[in-house]
Amino acid sequence: MPLISLKEVPKFIRSRIETPAELPSKRKLNAALTALIADFFSDYKLQLVEQEVRSSYANIPEWRIDTVLAKLRSLLEKKAKQEIRIFCASLDSKKREQLSLLLRKAGIYNFRSSIDLDLYVGVHTAISAYFKMMGVALVATKDCNPQIPIQQSTKELFRVLSFIATLPLKHLMALDGLFWDSKQYLITKRITAEIKDSTVSYLINSEELEARLHLVRADEEPTGCPALRARTQLGKSVFELVEKSSMQCVQEFFLDFKYA
Repeated sequence: MPLISLKEVPKFIRSRIETPAELPSKRKLNAALTALIADFFSDYKLQLVEQEVRSSYANIPEWRIDTVLAKLRSLLEKKAKQEIRIFCASLDSKKREQLSLLLRKAGIYNFRSSIDLDLYVGVHTAISAYFKMMGVALVATKDCNPQIPIQQSTKELFRVLSFIATLPLKHLMALDGLFWDSKQYLITKRITAEIKDSTVSYLINSEELEARLHLVRADEEPTGCPALRARTQLGKSVFELVEKSSMQCVQEFFLDFKYA
């Protein structure tokens, strides 16, 4: 099985992206969505309540890394969906109409049918990706060296997510199930770890990447996910805020959670 270092993934993927010279511009839409998601994260914090988590854990059939992370991810996504609906409902009618018009013009994808759905899909994708990579790290270290801090074991994994988020949308969708999950949460087995002392490095099957990207052609400008460029009113990166919320969720309710 041909493996390459995760550090080589950006170069590997860039060499296989073919972007036609003429593509419909989404600059106005991307600017509007970037501003919108920045406003949302300026006012809302994705945080779970312990009692809600404790209650949901009663339905987990077996306490395993994948089942617990799947539960936490679903709770955090549910929280995001609820807060996004409240936020979008608070927008004035003129702003809503302007954003809706931009989405209708962009078309192509179903999630552009409404403002709150478009905003949620972006946040959901980021949450999903972070949870998937944390699952990879936790599985990799649990037997070899469980003392390695999760911030350390996920550093390389999170770095590649920042690159994935800059890809054209069709390329991002082609990586569904590998770096993120659109639906059911699964810890991918296609990323493997090498651990030496307290250093963790990761490898990925290059044939898997090749197969997923082989027939993909960009149909939009490679501007990436608006969440990657968005910053709150205080200058904080939205992408990093989603990372922080996801990490805090796992640390508080998986690694440190005391359940009775």
